[in-house]
Amino acid sequence: MKSIFKSTAILGSSSAISAVVGLVSAKLWAIMVGPAGLGYLTMQQSLLGLIVMVAGLGVSTGIVRLGAKAIADDDKLEIAANQKAAIIISMTTGAVGVALLILLRNAINQTLLEGNGSGGEVALLGAALVFTLLASTFSGILNAHHNIKALAKIAVLNSVLNASVLLVCVWAWHVQGIIVGIIISSLLNCLASYYFFKREVKTEWIAVPREKLLETINRLLRFGIPFTGSMLVGTGVQLILPILILHQLDLESVGFYRAASTIAITSLALVTTAMGQDYYPRLSAASDNPQELTTIVNQQQYLLFVLISPIILWLLFLSPIIVPLLYTSKFSYSAEILNWFLVGDIFRLLSWTLSFVILARSKSSLYFFIEFIGGITSLLTSLIGMQLFGVRGLGISYLVTYFIYYLLVWFLIRRQIKLKYSRENKMLIYFTLTSAVGISVLTTLGNEIFRNGFAIVVCFISVIISFSIVKNKFFYEVPEQKRSI
Repeated sequence: MKSIFKSTAILGSSSAISAVVGLVSAKLWAIMVGPAGLGYLTMQQSLLGLIVMVAGLGVSTGIVRLGAKAIADDDKLEIAANQKAAIIISMTTGAVGVALLILLRNAINQTLLEGNGSGGEVALLGAALVFTLLASTFSGILNAHHNIKALAKIAVLNSVLNASVLLVCVWAWHVQGIIVGIIISSLLNCLASYYFFKREVKTEWIAVPREKLLETINRLLRFGIPFTGSMLVGTGVQLILPILILHQLDLESVGFYRAASTIAITSLALVTTAMGQDYYPRLSAASDNPQELTTIVNQQQYLLFVLISPIILWLLFLSPIIVPLLYTSKFSYSAEILNWFLVGDIFRLLSWTLSFVILARSKSSLYFFIEFIGGITSLLTSLIGMQLFGVRGLGISYLVTYFIYYLLVWFLIRRQIKLKYSRENKMLIYFTLTSAVGISVLTTLGNEIFRNGFAIVVCFISVIISFSIVKNKFFYEVPEQKRSI
């Protein structure tokens, strides 16, 4: 457990710095460009994220799954083949992506962005696409080597560079500077990832036979193509949502959604980074051992809720103050969306820890199935929510989506490894969930005095519980003579 805590602490610290940088920059963006400008930034970043997801073909994840064993076995030829194959795929798909963006620039602008930009800006995203693909490939190789410290440094450096460059460009050219900022920041991210890759990954130069290289490319694609399909119907839907909101509502609503989702995602950033860069490699190594997988899942969920429970509850309590503080008074709708997001984040955390097990041990088709169900649920509930409640309905749809998604992955994992939550886990989960629902219900009912009293009590209880657990379980050293008993 201490090694898990250490890895989470390292990655969580970098995420905390990135979160602070992101929130400060979001405040400045809100002041400079308002909800509509923030909505436009969200649209461009969502479009780039969607393109990167398709063109990336799951290489950065595939190299972790396929490369970790070669590194553990010290198979130098396999390691070299994996690295070269990943870079070749990224360069090839990047070139194809650039060509398609240039050819389809006007159609993409009119269809997806409803003309809130230009074809030239869409074409320019091609440069950001190539830089982002290479950066993710270098980071994937570092992840396969389980180089947690380097990944943490990259995360901090990238967050500072991204925020600084975008803010300077927006200050200089207003909304028109967003595309320039995205391109420059993606270039700097690529250079930072490459620097740490060259410095930290000490691999000998080995001539990889053509047949071996083609075989490795084929293996990466066999994993990556179904994985990309899974991401498109899962995470991809989250990237499409801003485009859907633009078509159903307006650009300002995209800004309100972005503000709420940024706070919700930032609240999870302290722990979720470790899930992909520490938790997933450990699951992959134990993929054939159901008992060990159960232990790893319980340990990870326990640590996640120890760290995240106070954050979620305090954010729920203070959301009416935090949203205008972090943005401006124009973002009042975001506070209502945020309350639903924070309750949904509880189920999101639970389902993520379980879905990683499916990714580590099952065929890509099963992972595609659960992501497809999650994506379709998100689209349908978002459409219904916007029709019934406007922009507020996005928060409700988020909660419903992750509740359904959690039930699905729980059912599948129970069939695979007979997972049972530990007693400690159940107590933490039930306390966090009932407290969060209680604050949300009282907020909806408008009973401010009772709501604030209840929230203060459960928030302080969560802090005391978490502090006590961290102190006793992660910092208390068992005396040597007792270890031998």
